[in-house]
Amino acid sequence: MKAEECIFYQLTKTSQHARKVLNNKIKETDLTVGQTLVLNFLEEDDGITINELGAKAGIDNATMTGIIDRLENAGYIARKKDSEDRRVYLIYLTDKGSTEGARIKKDMVSQNRDFLSVLTKAEEKQFRQLLIRIRRQTI
Repeated sequence: MKAEECIFYQLTKTSQHARKVLNNKIKETDLTVGQTLVLNFLEEDDGITINELGAKAGIDNATMTGIIDRLENAGYIARKKDSEDRRVYLIYLTDKGSTEGARIKKDMVSQNRDFLSVLTKAEEKQFRQLLIRIRRQTI
């Protein structure tokens, strides 16, 4: 097998390309890719715990705490104690975060469409399904 045919090489290069495309899109904001993804997840499911958010986004607790701290300091999110368990904080979008989250969600749809435009709708569906299956495999 030639090196460039290696699946790990292909996935790495595709991931780098995807990150570059996303970075170019968000460069006018003060957000990182990780922060953008977290706001996107909160746009879908606001008022969840840091652990739940980290699990959804696939981000470890230490990294998630840093992202949450920076988003809170920038005014995008607020932490509120859970009324049922005062030891737990829930993460909510602020008005600023909701506005940015809605814009990000719209941009993500557009960016996904552009990024995958080389595929037919059927290929795109299959590609997404295959990526999910590979990502969920256990070793």
